Amino acid sequence: MNFWGAGVQESFQRLLSLAVVLQLIPFLYMFYALIRIATAPDFVQRKYGHRTLLAAGVSGLLTTILGIALAYFPAQQITSLFSYEVWMFGGTILFIGAAAFFFFIYGRRKQAIEDAS
Repeated sequence: MNFWGAGVQESFQRLLSLAVVLQLIPFLYMFYALIRIATAPDFVQRKYGHRTLLAAGVSGLLTTILGIALAYFPAQQITSLFSYEVWMFGGTILFIGAAAFFFFIYGRRKQAIEDAS
């Protein structure tokens, strides 16, 4: 479907941009978790302090959000802005939805196996 109505260069740029977005999404979770750890009431300082972890989490989260947002700006090879944006939003939602679907299906199946034991 990626080659429908697009040349090789445009298709490559679309796939590359979608891959960038999908690879940056786990970093959102990671940096958000770092912020949650740093702001937890039961935080115990080990190697890094509260401020260091909070600064790393916030800067990482903002940088990742910026990287994802910049991937939605098309490259020069993209001829149709509308089809590019539909591709990006649709592809992102499709893959995140598929990942969530399989995560919850596997979680329910695993729980049912544990309950049966």
